[in-house]
Amino acid sequence: MASLAETISARPRHYSGFDLLFINGSWRPGSIVTTVKDTDPYTGETLVEIGAADQRDLDEAYRSAAKAQHKWAAMLPAVRAAVF
Repeated sequence: MASLAETISARPRHYSGFDLLFINGSWRPGSIVTTVKDTDPYTGETLVEIGAADQRDLDEAYRSAAKAQHKWAAMLPAVRAAVF
């Protein structure tokens, strides 16, 4: 069994891919150039900076989700699982 030190050192230190928002079927940056830092509560180290959204992003995401919901609900679960 791995020691605690080996387990901690084997973990990824930083994350990536959180700088974009999935809105209306595509990944894009938010309308504002602001990020939110997520930090390790033990060390205080920044793990990832997450792109922030504003009201326009939220409204666009809501409208596109409402429009897509009927088609999504009609899909078989196996088809939905293959989307992502």
